[in-house]
Amino acid sequence: MLDNKVESSSSAPVENAQSQNTQPVQPVAAQSPTAASVSSPAPVTAIVQPAVSSDDRLWGAICYIPMMALLALIVRPESAYVKLHGKQGLLMLGLFFCTVIMYVLFWPLGPILGMLGQFVLFVLSIYSAYLAFMGNWWKIPVLGDVAEKLPVTVLTKAATQAITGQQPTSTQDAEQPQSSDKPQS
Repeated sequence: MLDNKVESSSSAPVENAQSQNTQPVQPVAAQSPTAASVSSPAPVTAIVQPAVSSDDRLWGAICYIPMMALLALIVRPESAYVKLHGKQGLLMLGLFFCTVIMYVLFWPLGPILGMLGQFVLFVLSIYSAYLAFMGNWWKIPVLGDVAEKLPVTVLTKAATQAITGQQPTSTQDAEQPQSSDKPQS
């Protein structure tokens, strides 16, 4: 047995393990009888979100800048992604004005509560703008459900007509057939 020893210092622990007849230690969970009966957790599946163009991601992030949500909704009215973030941005703007009103209405605690509310809205808008720019279809908890109910299509149509100077068209005019230049026989 002395002839099998290697003079290298790195093999000394291996030599001692062989001379003591020790076996490698198995993990405790594998030796436990209950470990075999416990099933492994179900695999986590990722939620697949629709792809978003880079323009929509930029406009979605811009929605969280005060007063810019309406502009984004006017420029990109067909985008569901911009509508989601635009509605949330408009709601956050409304909540910001509510915190300003709190300064006056609830005088002793109003300024403190107003500043706290504005700070929370500021942090939430920065985080929401970041997620929008990354392409997430993220709804703000509680506020996202309220924002879905906002009638932004009426608001964007009115704002578009005011900017372009177009007169509102009625539905009756659209249903009537257009007269043609050709004489009828």
